[in-house]
Amino acid sequence: MPPRQRNRTTPAVAERAVKRVASDGDCYPAAEVVYHAAGGKRAGLTPVQVEHEGQSHWFVRGEDGRVYDPTADQFKTPVPYADGVGRGFLTKKPSRRGRDMAREAGVKVNPGTRRVVTNEWFLSLHGLA
Repeated sequence: MPPRQRNRTTPAVAERAVKRVASDGDCYPAAEVVYHAAGGKRAGLTPVQVEHEGQSHWFVRGEDGRVYDPTADQFKTPVPYADGVGRGFLTKKPSRRGRDMAREAGVKVNPGTRRVVTNEWFLSLHGLA
């Protein structure tokens, strides 16, 4: 097995990894993982919240306007991303649910330095790299 590599992952890779393990109601921790795994504010990412189908929904938007939403498929209708409002997460570091989800997805965030350790072998094995 190849050694672990230290590098920053892209939001798209993190989104695909999280999509495999997230389920309905996991949008907040899923958004946390994508945000922190891809570099957060320094990478031009913004956590965004919108009301949709009677519930709060979280996703991440890049500074180019691209939306990263690993839990969008839980809805029956398209998410109105344009109505989303940029917000901060409740904590500066990923929540316990976010850390657990990152671990399960193969994306590990070190909240102290906000550096990301991805297991590229794991991600490529599952067609995510």
